[in-house]
Amino acid sequence: MHACKAAGLLACAAALLLSACPASEEPTSTPSTAETQARQEPLPSAAPGQFQGLLVAAEGFQTFKACGSQKEVWVEDQTAAQALAASYAELHPMELEPVLLVARGEIKSTEGLEGFARDYEEALFVKEIQRLQSWWEDTRCFSVDFMASGSGPDWSLKVLHDGDVFFKSEESDFPYVETLAYSAPEQQGNSWRFRFRYRTPQPETLDGELIQERCSHAGKEYPYRAEIQFRGMTYSGCAEKF
Repeated sequence: MHACKAAGLLACAAALLLSACPASEEPTSTPSTAETQARQEPLPSAAPGQFQGLLVAAEGFQTFKACGSQKEVWVEDQTAAQALAASYAELHPMELEPVLLVARGEIKSTEGLEGFARDYEEALFVKEIQRLQSWWEDTRCFSVDFMASGSGPDWSLKVLHDGDVFFKSEESDFPYVETLAYSAPEQQGNSWRFRFRYRTPQPETLDGELIQERCSHAGKEYPYRAEIQFRGMTYSGCAEKF
């Protein structure tokens, strides 16, 4: 669940997830040379008036977190023809699934705004979209710890160093994305154990382990096997560390 701020988080995400729609599965093939270089090279510094970071959206809900920052701000779409929501939808993400946004705009107070915006002190007023794409295609915005994925149902776990943890599952009629807080995995021999919690007092956790042994998934070889327990289910798959 993505933060609306403290106590309002659960109610917000619960309402938004009711309208979640299936998304296209992300490719699991080996990255191209260009993609690998893009992940390794630093992201160019933002120009004056330019903002680059992760956008998370759903119906009536949009937030932004600048690259390398832990501060989340509300988003107001001031582009021509309110193009931000439509452009986000064209990428076919699930609701609350992050995408990389590079845009021109300005940060201002949320004073006078309505709805969920009241939960935030500041808002990014987007005036021009310069780039919008899957954040996994370019991981220079936030440093990635590891990524795991599997099938039966299709699922993925993408973990950012000192940032957010995104768990995506396409099970049943209600596929969903959950956002949790990062906590460094602990190494025990040839495995790494991890526990990720929500940013609210909710007691539920995502627990798992990466075991250093060869693993094959969707035609690709991985150096780690992954076992995850979350929301009463066990997910098995493969993983890679970065």
